[in-house]
Amino acid sequence: MAQHTISASRVGALLGVDPRKSPLALYHELKGEIAPMADNEVLMEGREFESAICRIACRKYELVVETQGQTLADGQITGTTDYVVKEVSTGKTVVLEIKNTRHGSVGDGQWGDAGTDVVPLHYWFQVQVYTWLLRKSNPEAAEYGLLAAHLNSGTVLYKISLDMKVIEKVQAEVAAFVQRLETDNPPDPKDEADMRSRWLVREEAVAQGGMEQLEWCRTLRALGEARRSIEKQESGLKTLLLGFAKECSKITVPHPTTGEPIIVATLGCDRQFDATKFQHEQPVLASMYMKLDTTRLGKEQRALYEQYMTRPDTALDQKRTIRIKEVEL
Repeated sequence: MAQHTISASRVGALLGVDPRKSPLALYHELKGEIAPMADNEVLMEGREFESAICRIACRKYELVVETQGQTLADGQITGTTDYVVKEVSTGKTVVLEIKNTRHGSVGDGQWGDAGTDVVPLHYWFQVQVYTWLLRKSNPEAAEYGLLAAHLNSGTVLYKISLDMKVIEKVQAEVAAFVQRLETDNPPDPKDEADMRSRWLVREEAVAQGGMEQLEWCRTLRALGEARRSIEKQESGLKTLLLGFAKECSKITVPHPTTGEPIIVATLGCDRQFDATKFQHEQPVLASMYMKLDTTRLGKEQRALYEQYMTRPDTALDQKRTIRIKEVEL
């Protein structure tokens, strides 16, 4: 079995602090059970802008690029830095992570003043890990990392000091997560059915996703369309077989080798329950077993219908459905 590793950019998801990806989604992604997000124009533009943000940060904060895309690893943790730079003022070699956020401003809660370490938590962990990995390969490197973020207010540089207690915690969590991967033990909730019963719906609440969630919806819609296409083909083949069999209950064909007739299909009669006769002959039982047509009641007597609509008291009592909007994605 191949040894799993966790990249620095995924540590936030592993720890449950990345708003774009849950630990469960990361598990399924690393197991190959969720297709990787397809490249798109937004991602390609983001990569193109990284070099421009780096140049601005270097000019604005007196940094000199030493390497780009340096791959680092230690045990089960890996990382490929955006840049490794040298600070002109200190001569220190430092990790420089680039974030082309296209939103957010200094002082809005997620982003602090320049020079502080107030950044979104998943980015904070990412720079921690990169800094630790760089110092493993170069002990003379700085005991802090830099993050240059392109915000609404321009390119701002943040400084994140290495905390070895945090790194020890990350190492333990990575080891536990890799153990999950290698023993097929996903984090809770374990699957889509389990996921449905975890949270009660809060009306008007909006879960703000990103490109990855858009890709999930695209894939789910494509799978639904493929399923409907298969069901249509299945129905067509059933029609052909039923038309061929007519009133017969079995279909035989010659064995491809011996020529002996073999049964390849059986067709039962299409029996239906005679509800009218049952109601007439068993009125007491009929009142107990006949199903109320709630759809019709809701259409014809909406006010009365709403009186009997209740919401579940707990998540386990609810049944949730997923509907993909018929919009151009």
